[in-house]
This record gives sequence, structure tokens and C-alpha cells, in this order.
Amino acid sequence: NATTVTNVFYRFSLAVTDTNGNQQTVSQDIAPQISQLALATVPPGLQVALDGQPLTTPTSLAAVVGMGRLLAAPSPQAAPGSNYAFVVWSDGGPPTHDIIVPPSNATFTASFLQPSLDLGLAPGGLTLSWPQWASALTLHAATNLAPPAYWSPVTNAPAASSGLLNLSLPTTNGTRFYRLQSP
Repeated sequence: NATTVTNVFYRFSLAVTDTNGNQQTVSQDIAPQISQLALATVPPGLQVALDGQPLTTPTSLAAVVGMGRLLAAPSPQAAPGSNYAFVVWSDGGPPTHDIIVPPSNATFTASFLQPSLDLGLAPGGLTLSWPQWASALTLHAATNLAPPAYWSPVTNAPAASSGLLNLSLPTTNGTRFYRLQSP
């Protein structure tokens, strides 16, 4: 595929025949203009995809100027010790979108946030809240954090309100820890 390699060129050929039947053909090869595409994430070390190929950031590659490429930021993603949800590309594009390789070196950065899990007290229990944009993450609970901690999914469905997902849970006699994580 010409969009994913840089060792391509255009060959222009011109064949001329005069009135006496003499022929001459000339060719000229035109090499493409190449620029560097740098791909990054905030925080660094998360995954992106270019034309469906997964890449760990930061990374950089040569690309043919003017060619269409497909950028993607898979979301949510798990990184050591945390989970992240996609927010925005540096060019303002959605998680998956086409770009045209610019004539000069360029960096495309996918920004991710670690959603906060807020705790509130309610009569007879507690309320957990997290941003609605993190709805692809699921709530998990554990009874201890000593290795190996076992995190099980919380099956209660949260309710959406004012940009937040809210889940009311009854008070229990034991200790419970909660976190958001990739399904």
C-alpha cells in the first residue's frame, strides 16, 4: 500500500512520434516528499494505531507527504497501576480519524485522563461518582489490597446525571476498595 511505505515514486513517461515515424520516449522519476510523523500520548507509553497497526508511544516514522493515514486512540486503556480514557487528539480529531501527512514534520498527541472516582455518603450507604466520559470503564471492587488482590466487577448499573455516573451502594460490615478499570 503506497500510503504506508516511503520507497515510492511517480514515473512520468512521454512518447513522441514525428511525421516521419521517428519515435522517442523519455521518462522522469519523481521521488515523494517525506516528513516525520511523531505519535505521542499524554501520559506517555499508551497505545495508538496508525492505519490499524498498534504502536506504543512515543514513536516516530517517515511518511509520504499528502497521503491519507488513519489515526486511532483505543479507549479505555490500562497502564501499570491505572486506567485511562481518551479525551482528544492534538489536532482536535475524534478517537479515530483520517489525517493527511503534512509537508513538514508533525506530532499528533492523543490525550488521556485517569478518571477520578469520588465517594459520598448517603443514608444507609455510600455513593460513588465518576465522569460520564469514562463510561467505557467498569467499576470493580476488592475486599483487600494484599497481593494477589482480586478485583471483581460491580454489577449494579450507575445512573447518569449532570455529566457524572452515580452508583449508590449499601454499607457493608467489611472493608471494600473500588476502582475503575478496562472491561
